Amino acid sequence: MISSSKQQLNTYSTRQIAEYSGVCVNTVRNYEKYGFISKPKRANNGYRIFTDVHVLQMILCRLIFAPPYINPLIRKAAMEAIYASANEDFVLCREQTEKYIEVIESELNKANESVTALANFRKAKNNNNYYDRKKAAVMIGTTVETIRNWERNGLIFAVKKGKKSVYNQTEIDFMRLIYVLLSGGFNLQKIYDSLLFLRDAENEQAVEALCDSHNYINLGNIEKNIIVRIEEVLDSAHKIRELLEKK
Repeated sequence: MISSSKQQLNTYSTRQIAEYSGVCVNTVRNYEKYGFISKPKRANNGYRIFTDVHVLQMILCRLIFAPPYINPLIRKAAMEAIYASANEDFVLCREQTEKYIEVIESELNKANESVTALANFRKAKNNNNYYDRKKAAVMIGTTVETIRNWERNGLIFAVKKGKKSVYNQTEIDFMRLIYVLLSGGFNLQKIYDSLLFLRDAENEQAVEALCDSHNYINLGNIEKNIIVRIEEVLDSAHKIRELLEKK
């Protein structure tokens, strides 16, 4: 438990707080430089004096940055918690952490939906229902402009219903897959090449188009691997919640 501001705080040198946090000295300095932790006071000799508050801030940063998963929505929510912590506003930090957890859970749900869509990809489906861009964006959890860009890049295909461009269920399933693969770090060109094979039911080639190695057996394994990485982020976020509850 971190000491109250009314109590005497323990103090640490840069090297000590680096060792305590499991990082190098330069990482501590960079976290200070980028505003991830609050600026420490200086001793008469100019050396930094860190406290228990900085220990908490460093642990929070490590819990956020350690998992090997980068998703713009998740990272944006994470940074809000980090900056609240750096300002030593731990009430706001708790609130931002809860929002962070909500975002992660939402992204995890999207990934699971994508796995389900992929599992049922070749099953007969009702393609008589059509969705416009606005509805598709809501279903996928992205923006209308993103949907439009995917179409421009040949990742998905629309048909015209009157004056509107609309998408059937198959294209919605492709959108779910595209969203998760982009979140997992695959670039548009690799996804484009993969989807060309997937549309022709050539799943093995679809995987090879995505991966430079053969570490994944099939697309389902790629998506499940992404889900595992999101779950690791969620586990770290829960640890942040527990840490702040002790503050």
